[in-house]
Amino acid sequence: MDDPFYEAIRQVRDAVHGLLDPVDSVNVDSAILPDADSPAMREISQQSEFEGDWGNEPVEHTHVLGVWKRTLATDCAHAMIRDLHEDPAPVFAYKVLSRAVIENAASAAWLLEPGIGIRLRIARGRNERLHSARQMLRLEWLPEEEKERSQQIVDTITRVGAQLGFSMTRRRWLEEDRPGFTALVRWVLGDDLGTTVASYLSAVAHGTQYGLASAVLSVESSVGLGKRRAAIGLSSNDVNLALATAGLSLIKASNHEHQLMGRESQNWTERRSAALEAFRAAVISDA
Repeated sequence: MDDPFYEAIRQVRDAVHGLLDPVDSVNVDSAILPDADSPAMREISQQSEFEGDWGNEPVEHTHVLGVWKRTLATDCAHAMIRDLHEDPAPVFAYKVLSRAVIENAASAAWLLEPGIGIRLRIARGRNERLHSARQMLRLEWLPEEEKERSQQIVDTITRVGAQLGFSMTRRRWLEEDRPGFTALVRWVLGDDLGTTVASYLSAVAHGTQYGLASAVLSVESSVGLGKRRAAIGLSSNDVNLALATAGLSLIKASNHEHQLMGRESQNWTERRSAALEAFRAAVISDA
């Protein structure tokens, strides 16, 4: 007889796995070679007017960065699926991996969103560089030459952006504020589900008491009058929710990549439809 736990997660787990093959068929290196008639190629044809001290090929930089982030999400999804195929199933690790899938898939979807126009495409890519440089500047142990380089990146992007007519937000981002983790997850999964999932998975990833307590299962005990015994374990409902929300985020990122790069296919459409049915059933039943 099949293990009831693995049988309970099999449909959703296999649905996520079914998404990975068609996504993985796109090599990261081919991100700069979209279909000739694709929206991405039309953006690339206009990027020369936005080149300058902040670097050449600013549109392609955003395209490649988006595909890299989707690839990172896919890699984490592979690891999550492997861990959930046989004993001992992880108690916490699948939640940390699910968070990594969702965060990077959502960021990829943001960078590769179709129809936003070349200026916003460039701004989102430049904002990722700004974010990276600012994070580097926060490191106390960073060598002085690296601090100078990171500060130069910030100054150059700010200066060139202004020269090219990009607006600067109050928080010092080009055109629009760079969304944080929770905002991205809400954008992909919807306000209610996104907020819940972002808070729950972050609590586990950061090792908060609430996150750790999420793995404590109450078990009826005959030891002592009215007392309970606690056990560490995992619930198939929790696993299915983590899998389904990770899968929904991958679909969003992959849809945007396929539409922008001109890579849509019947194979992907069929697998996506089958996965969506499994994910929606899991999310609704666990909501």
